[in-house]
Amino acid sequence: MSADILPTHAGPVRLIFDPTAGTARLRDSATIVLPLPTKSTRDRQGGNRLRFHPLMSGRQFLARISDDCRCHHYNVFGGCDEQIAFLTGVTDFAYAAFAFGDERRFYEALCPPTIKAVAARHPGTRVIRQGDIWAAALPYDWEELGKDLSLFHKRTRQRMNEMRRADSWKEASSMKIFSTRHSLTGRTFLYARIKSSSSTGC
Repeated sequence: MSADILPTHAGPVRLIFDPTAGTARLRDSATIVLPLPTKSTRDRQGGNRLRFHPLMSGRQFLARISDDCRCHHYNVFGGCDEQIAFLTGVTDFAYAAFAFGDERRFYEALCPPTIKAVAARHPGTRVIRQGDIWAAALPYDWEELGKDLSLFHKRTRQRMNEMRRADSWKEASSMKIFSTRHSLTGRTFLYARIKSSSSTGC
């Protein structure tokens, strides 16, 4: 997309394209700042170092940002989800799914392998996504989850016997998830650490 026609908003989220910005970042819950090369930089390199692709009718976006020498690049996925700004890195695999496929394939490529494995193991599993966070509704409780050890890190598998101790459980009330505004309520196992293999990580 030409720098002359870059959007000012992604849904209600304000987009600022700043020539002085060193990296893409969230300014606040309603503003995203993205680097924008100056005209001299574009002329010197023979092209724009920002590739911007609107998604979901402009409410979200995918961007590839290269450094001045075009030797290195990184990809970001961001925009608006439930009226709140989000911004996260995505892999080259996810970017290629859009560049050589389409918007649907990009979103499919974001799904972490662990979530796909759960859905394949338990057909009919409800999988949900919000921004760069994925979740799958498992068909059993924490005690039964201990039998499905392949979903856990090795250290957590070694601690599964701790599930039998009453002091290994904690009642959660509006516990924040990943420093977002989302929260959990219910019983949580203190030593549980689910495998993280997200394709949205930088």
